[in-house]
Amino acid sequence: MAGCNQHTSSQDNEKKKKKNESLEKVSDISSIQRMLEIVKGAKEFNIPTIRASKKLVGYVNRGLQDPSALIFGNEKSQPLNTKFNYPSLSGIYRPKNDDDITLTFRSSNRRANKDEANYISGAYQNFYAKIGKENTRYNHVLEVVVTYTEELANQQAKDADELLAQGVYLGHLHMIPYGLKDIISVPHYKTTWGSTTFKDQVLNTEAWVYKRLKSARVVLVAKLVTGSLAYDDIWFGGRTRNPWNIEEFTTGSSSGHAACTSAGKVPFVIGSKTVGSMTLPATRCGVAALRPTFGSVGRTGVMSLSESLDKLGPVCRSVADCAVVLDAIRGNDPDDLSSRDIPLEDPFSIDITKLTVRYVDDTKMEAQRARGRLIREVRDNFSVDAFIGDAVDWERVCMGNLVGMPVIVGPAGFTNIYDPPCSNCLRKTAMTTGIYAPPHQDHIALALAMAYQSVPDHHKKRHPIDDLGPNDSISIPPKVA
Repeated sequence: MAGCNQHTSSQDNEKKKKKNESLEKVSDISSIQRMLEIVKGAKEFNIPTIRASKKLVGYVNRGLQDPSALIFGNEKSQPLNTKFNYPSLSGIYRPKNDDDITLTFRSSNRRANKDEANYISGAYQNFYAKIGKENTRYNHVLEVVVTYTEELANQQAKDADELLAQGVYLGHLHMIPYGLKDIISVPHYKTTWGSTTFKDQVLNTEAWVYKRLKSARVVLVAKLVTGSLAYDDIWFGGRTRNPWNIEEFTTGSSSGHAACTSAGKVPFVIGSKTVGSMTLPATRCGVAALRPTFGSVGRTGVMSLSESLDKLGPVCRSVADCAVVLDAIRGNDPDDLSSRDIPLEDPFSIDITKLTVRYVDDTKMEAQRARGRLIREVRDNFSVDAFIGDAVDWERVCMGNLVGMPVIVGPAGFTNIYDPPCSNCLRKTAMTTGIYAPPHQDHIALALAMAYQSVPDHHKKRHPIDDLGPNDSISIPPKVA
């Protein structure tokens, strides 16, 4: 009897222990610190945003009669067509300055043969060897990197190189380095969500988008800064700066991605967007960013801000690179109920002279002439194949997100900053434009943007991070010898 009582007591103690552990976890998740972060974000961002956007959805049934961006199912899912047909690569060369490696090969969008791929492989060897050294140079100023995945990058580069040595070439992104927004989980590395509360969090889950890129032998070199809990550009380590004007901050939660790509530290990154988290930083930093049609890219293993609005997409220096990366990461994610296979035409093969495009000024927009109209009305009003307009107009941003339509943002030039610190200041203000297309027509927006970008060379410009004014207090460490 005594033995039974002891056994029962032991079981009770074990249950109490597990209950306490469970309560501790709940307590950690609901900590005062995190609650304060959420409350601050709600007061400064969420509540004002929702109130300002009320007029867009304030009518019968809240516009949900045809909610394509809110559908959780696969009724629109179809088998994917073949991969995009990339132009051939020619004239590649090794830059004299290793800082320019990612800029030289920024057009990873072109199909290379195995010999050219081997050459690219050799050029990147120095890059991978110094991930934690010289590649940290600009991070001191820009604050774009949370974690360097140095060990993982070297192993992935080695694996990719071994395949090349065996004559196996997996295509356009083979051995190209990239970064991930730090809300995307990678086993054995921190996924901080930009939050003080979760700055030591490790999620041993492979995000779906990471698995897609890993299988293509793309090399992850860094987890990049996100604003705390995916709000704006302030994170637990500071605030991310704009490479084109280090007195400016990047805005938007994909802040580290736009700044890192603009600075030429990686050829591309994967960011996320719920409202303006990709297009706003891309506009500030003068890079290209694609917000794909809702459901195009799976989100398993990614912190959720809004299940019905969250989207993943590429941030690159060129629009063509955005097309290539989209081709690698699109497709149905079986663990994401909103994900589906969305067949797209090849943007590299579209004859843009046969498209009808309308330019929309900053005060009007065909697709939202009546602000209360949503999904069905927007589609009915798309009397053109695409329209060009302001990439950061707030009503346009809200409408595009609610409908789930794709938009590509690209640099359209640079102007001198207002009130420069000195007469010969090199700092610039980036100008961008947005090309919008109907849902499931990402290829149209990409084709038009690529045609536009084939003329100017704004995406090839070098940033003036080293251009310090006489009163600047930001110190930049010298180059590593």
